[in-house]
Amino acid sequence: MSQYLTYIQLKPFIAQWLVHTFGNPVRFPHNSPENALLHRRCIQLPRGTQPDVPGEGLTAIVIPWCDERNIRYYNYLPPDGKRELVYLIECLFTLSWRQQLLVELLEPNCRIKSVVREWCRSHGIDEKYANTIRQRIYRWRSSMHKNGFTTRKRRLRRSLFPKKH
Repeated sequence: MSQYLTYIQLKPFIAQWLVHTFGNPVRFPHNSPENALLHRRCIQLPRGTQPDVPGEGLTAIVIPWCDERNIRYYNYLPPDGKRELVYLIECLFTLSWRQQLLVELLEPNCRIKSVVREWCRSHGIDEKYANTIRQRIYRWRSSMHKNGFTTRKRRLRRSLFPKKH
């Protein structure tokens, strides 16, 4: 076998984004935190445990080669390792949309629905999930606002800028 795979369950829109960004099967960049987690958490297949098999709704992840652990033997990611990997992927997804959408969302004449729909299209996410991502944006903005950070568009009062004569 030329590559060893593990399979994880992700939310459909995150799985679509991940496959669009890193390929199918998903191969993370060489020195990424996700690969470090795979190196650290992969173990030998425990007795009585079946190896991972592909299934509907599962995303294939390539287990990268590691000099310290031969992946021919250390190629099983236990359930707690899979949970950690899912968490890292969700954080990566959140960082991605925040970084790419935040600047556009602060524009004065921005329509959130159209911006999110276009972002979904350009990142391989089905448009039916655009509303889900838009709701995430609203929840994030609300939590930031509760903590004293303003991320909403505000009009500057004219009194702040006196007219030039």
